[in-house]
Amino acid sequence: MQYAGGLAKGDLVKKRCEDNIKVVKKVVEELPPAGLEFADKQLFAAVTRARNSSDTIEQAIMLLTEAQPLKINLRRLTEKDADIAKRIQAYFTKVSTVIANVCLNKLIEDVNNSRTHKSYDAWKIITALNQLPLDEEFKKQRYDENVNILIKNIASGILGFRHSKNEVSYNILDIRPEATVWEQCKKENNYTHYIKRFPKGAHISEAKRLQSEIDRKTEERRKRQEEQRELDRIRCEEQRKREQKIEREGKFLNWIIGILFAAIVFEFIYLFWGWDGVFSTFGIIFLLGFMVLRGWASDK
Repeated sequence: MQYAGGLAKGDLVKKRCEDNIKVVKKVVEELPPAGLEFADKQLFAAVTRARNSSDTIEQAIMLLTEAQPLKINLRRLTEKDADIAKRIQAYFTKVSTVIANVCLNKLIEDVNNSRTHKSYDAWKIITALNQLPLDEEFKKQRYDENVNILIKNIASGILGFRHSKNEVSYNILDIRPEATVWEQCKKENNYTHYIKRFPKGAHISEAKRLQSEIDRKTEERRKRQEEQRELDRIRCEEQRKREQKIEREGKFLNWIIGILFAAIVFEFIYLFWGWDGVFSTFGIIFLLGFMVLRGWASDK
């Protein structure tokens, strides 16, 4: 078209060629980088579904999940040519901004409608969006201002978890390269995230082996803890039985001592006063018991 425009004669024809070239150039500039055509089509189909859905936060989470395969493959296409890398980064920023805008609309609708039970999900989405490269104008004029308002609303409705505007989480979305995720997993000694993110990654065999060993040791530790708890329970039960036995024996011994003491007292009474003294003692005890029972009954 540019060549045809150079051959065109007359101002009117030249002007028409220039306008057509601008239109075609704009269309070409908005096309996804080579190799991402199918992924781009899937991504914007997900964006359309999210926009048209009556769901809010749930659809935002689904959109982030569906967009992840496209973002994972972007880095692979930037290795050969700096110009291609620059174009892919611009494309990445554009689609990230579109995704962030859709998700932000969903969050605002849910949180501002006082759906406080969904505030924690909203918080997770914000921490996922924080790792995306966003268009500067969108970030300054819309994203930052609305996220600040959302944070205030979340903080007023939900207690017990930390909330910072710039915090980043990788639970829903993770655009870090494989090497970075691998090093972080080695540092944390937990490879489940790497296995989930890169099922065909360069370190997948080692990750599965190491995680299997970690899981085995964790299970062994859990079993030892359960066995220790069971031993502690048995010891406590045996200690409780011993204490109950000692208590029963103590009560029995007290009864024996009491009976022996009473017998000795009556024996002394018998030796000094005979049977008359014994009967008199029983009478006194009976009378005192009767008075106590009568006083108790009158109090009731």
